[in-house]
Amino acid sequence: MMKLHAVGKSMRLICGSAALLALVGCAQALHPLAQSWVVITDMPEWSPGRPQTYRQVVFGSDGNVQDASVRDQTVESLVEFSQAPGSLGIFPVEPYFSLQDKYEKPTQRGLLTEGRGNKTNFYFGATGRNKFISAENELLPPDLQKLRSQMPPKKDKGRTGTFIQVRLYDAATQAYLRTSNPAALTAAMIDEFAPLERALAAPFQFVDFKPEQVKALAERLSLRNPPFNVTTTTGQVIRLEYFN
Repeated sequence: MMKLHAVGKSMRLICGSAALLALVGCAQALHPLAQSWVVITDMPEWSPGRPQTYRQVVFGSDGNVQDASVRDQTVESLVEFSQAPGSLGIFPVEPYFSLQDKYEKPTQRGLLTEGRGNKTNFYFGATGRNKFISAENELLPPDLQKLRSQMPPKKDKGRTGTFIQVRLYDAATQAYLRTSNPAALTAAMIDEFAPLERALAAPFQFVDFKPEQVKALAERLSLRNPPFNVTTTTGQVIRLEYFN
């Protein structure tokens, strides 16, 4: 990930004195189109009144892995490591794009369901394409069962801190959110808050972000408290989450 970050910084320096159009071009270059991602989120059974806990593992096709355990808005453990690219049977991700978006029991009209059973969410990103899958564990098809089994053994202890995270939306959700005219995340803001550069280039990863940076970013966006739904320079509507 440090290599990608360094590339992003050089792109920013090259375009720093260019016109607005060039700045937009630089922002687009922060998203490495050749990079593929798989995000697996293990979501245990939950009922109202209990804390939201989950485990998220992000695999990059470059071999970088980030493994996080989250409780509500706190990252209780974060472990990052590298493995040989291709050492796991996760990539390429294109075959997963043909799967259904949901593997869930049908809801009954008029029946209000509180809480949830054990489920797993998957995100696949490749060459500008995204695929989101939500599945109840008992309904996982074989391909997703095999993929889920490749989550690494959970480490006993990792680091903690304060983090920002870029969450992507599917096209339908983005279209709906645009009707509320979300605030614009400009190239100048990305230049001012360097961690945003890495967060935008690595969706769903937890990126170190200081509390004072969150306050300053909220002021630039004319918003109050995160999470923030914002429009990027490329026209995407994304969600910025903050964990402390």
